[in-house]
Amino acid sequence: MDEVWKPIVGHERYQASTLGRIKNIKGEISKLCYHRQGYLRVMVDGKARMVHRLIAMTFIPNPENKKTVNHINANKEDNRVENLEWATQSENNQHAVRNHLKPYTLKMWVSSTKGRKITKEQAKEIELKRKEGYSLRELSVEYGISDAQVSRIANGKSRHSIFKPINC
Repeated sequence: MDEVWKPIVGHERYQASTLGRIKNIKGEISKLCYHRQGYLRVMVDGKARMVHRLIAMTFIPNPENKKTVNHINANKEDNRVENLEWATQSENNQHAVRNHLKPYTLKMWVSSTKGRKITKEQAKEIELKRKEGYSLRELSVEYGISDAQVSRIANGKSRHSIFKPINC
């Protein structure tokens, strides 16, 4: 792919390229440095800016006004246009967890499963798989619901339960 340069919106004295590089109006390629989280930064108008955000702002439409830029291949140093996409914070977190870049946290899990519904057939599968020895974590990831919901289904405390506990 050929490298294409365009002016950076809001920073017209600088240009961004489709290969993830930044240069000034004189044509000098900007020196990159690392942010503490591993992202590449560059000085633009006297201020440190994240390269991936500059590239996305310049080349990638954002009709849904998403606030975060995601590295599709999970490589923070790969700022090529085809490796970047706009995402919500939740989408970005889910991508990071799926790619083992970020550990799962309860807060993230709750926000990512909010409002999810499962069918009666799925509930039956969950109950049977739990009896076969599948972990809460495995089932919650597979069905996109919380560990707590898997536990309620497996223990007969859900409206979906097929094995209702016997009250003594």
